Amino acid sequence: MRRELITIILLWILSGLVNRVYLPKLAKASDGVIFFNDFEQNSVGIYTEESLMSDWNQPIIENGIVDGRVAIVEGEEALEGKSLRISYPVGAVGPGGGGAQWRMPLFMSYEELYCSYWIKFGKGFDFVKGGKIPGFTGGTGNTGGFIPDGTDGWSARMMWRPKGQVVQYVYHPDQLDMWGQDFFWSLGGQRFFRPGTWHKVEQRIKMNTPGKRDGIIEAWFDGEQALKIVNMCFRDIPELAIDGFYFSTFFGGNDSSWASTKDEHVYFDRFIISTQRIGDL
Repeated sequence: MRRELITIILLWILSGLVNRVYLPKLAKASDGVIFFNDFEQNSVGIYTEESLMSDWNQPIIENGIVDGRVAIVEGEEALEGKSLRISYPVGAVGPGGGGAQWRMPLFMSYEELYCSYWIKFGKGFDFVKGGKIPGFTGGTGNTGGFIPDGTDGWSARMMWRPKGQVVQYVYHPDQLDMWGQDFFWSLGGQRFFRPGTWHKVEQRIKMNTPGKRDGIIEAWFDGEQALKIVNMCFRDIPELAIDGFYFSTFFGGNDSSWASTKDEHVYFDRFIISTQRIGDL
């Protein structure tokens, strides 16, 4: 752990990225935490590109920030203190129509990682057919119908489905459909997002041994295990691993049947990425 922490610090220094946000993250490294963001350092209002770059390790921005769909809120909207709010205008569909996306590099490759965050769908939220929410990626982070071939990349975001069903949405070499594969969070009963309620989600990805289907996806919903898959194949080569976190959220799908029926909001808070189970952190 000490060697890993020193490596992370040196990489950040060399990249010119050590700043006011990373210091509290490093203080938690003894617990296995390699990334932490609760937005308390941000000003209330529109979330700026400068803040995004500082908070998320200089990510690749895809959409949502310059469009003004991302904001910092406080008070009754927030989990506690301040939270991140994403907006989806009426009729929004697909990654360019509403919500926001950015890809955060981890600067190291990992064989196994956990991530957790808090999420709340606005009161009266209409889930329609579904939409995307964040998760881990590796390599090219395949999405959008680009089926992984075992050597390029993979992704394991989450989705909400009709009525708020919780799903792990995975792009992997064994998928049967070009649009990824759903793994429902249904261990012990299907889990649902409830509008107006904060939920904590936690995910674990463990890479498979190349040539074997022994990769693992586990998930916990409000502290209870909701998913366990133990025969995943993410890769065929050892160089491919977990090296990114994809903040990705939008309605869709990519046709009007997925579109938001009214202006909607989803709230996020307390993102943690760790080499160990996060639990109550």
